[in-house]
Amino acid sequence: MEPTKKTIKNMQSYSDRESKVHFRALQLVKDNSRVLSAGCGPGREMKKLIEKNCDAVGIDIRDAMINESKKIAPNGKYILGSILEYQISDRERERERFDYILCLWNTINRFKKEDKKKFIKISYDNLKDNGILIITTKHKFSSFRIFLKSFQNKFENIYYYNPKEIKEWFEKTGFKYKIIKEDLGNLLIIAEKRKKEI
Repeated sequence: MEPTKKTIKNMQSYSDRESKVHFRALQLVKDNSRVLSAGCGPGREMKKLIEKNCDAVGIDIRDAMINESKKIAPNGKYILGSILEYQISDRERERERFDYILCLWNTINRFKKEDKKKFIKISYDNLKDNGILIITTKHKFSSFRIFLKSFQNKFENIYYYNPKEIKEWFEKTGFKYKIIKEDLGNLLIIAEKRKKEI
C-alpha cells in the first residue's frame, strides 16, 4: 500500500523535529562524491546532496516517495526498488561503486531483523575501498519509539536496537565502525570499508 499524502506530510513534519542528527550525517559527505541514498523517502537528503554537487542516486520501494523526491531534487538519479536487491553488474562495478551509502531517517529500523546483515554486506560490496556507510537509527529505549509506532500500519514492522545488537551487524564484515549517541535517542553509525582479512 502506498503512503497517503497525509502520511507523507506527517513524515515531513517528523523529519523537521528529527533533522538535526540526519543533517549532521549529511555534513560528513564530501562535495562531488558519488552517493547512494537507501530509502531516499521524500527527498530531503537528495536535495542536500545535489547542493553539494554529488552524483546522488536515490532508491526507494515506494513510487510515491520517488515522485516526491523528484519534485525537490529533480537532478538526482532514482531507482524504484529495494536496496536489499540492489546490484551493480560486474562489468560496471569499479566505475559505479559509491564513496558513500546513506541509510538515514531510521530506514534501517524498518528492515526485517534477518535483513540487517544482508544490507551491511550489500553496502560493503557497493562501496569503493575506504568508502563510508552512514546510518541513523533509534535507540531501543528511545521515547520517540511511540511516534515511530504510529507508522507501523503503513510500513513493515519496525525494530529497535541498542549498540550491542548493532555490533552484531558488523561482525566479520570488513567495516571499521563507531557509534555516536545523539540527542532525542538517535544513534549515528559511521562505518568505513576496509579490506577483509584473508
